[in-house]
Amino acid sequence: MLKKSIRVSKNLFDEIKKTKPKLVLKTNSLSFKYYTYPSKHFAVVVSKKTISRANKRVKIKRLIKRYLQEIVNDLPSGVYIFIVTSPGILNKTYEEISTEVNSVLSKVH
Repeated sequence: MLKKSIRVSKNLFDEIKKTKPKLVLKTNSLSFKYYTYPSKHFAVVVSKKTISRANKRVKIKRLIKRYLQEIVNDLPSGVYIFIVTSPGILNKTYEEISTEVNSVLSKVH
């Protein structure tokens, strides 16, 4: 599990969501919105509209957060990354998701 200091609170989520992202990167199954912020934060969103079953949404969130936990120390400070999933992510394995996230995050820093 990601540390509480890195996870995003509801208030911070609402505050950041209103601002314009510095960079937006999209892949087939993920959309990344990159903002500058004083400290490191991550938000992973799996919408009910894209994946209706709760157990599948939770599984996808856990896979992405598990990978972020592994690489969190390698990322620069002052990053707020908002990750939104699409239905194409359901058929992917952990390795495929991690390579996709890694390829996009390498463009950020």
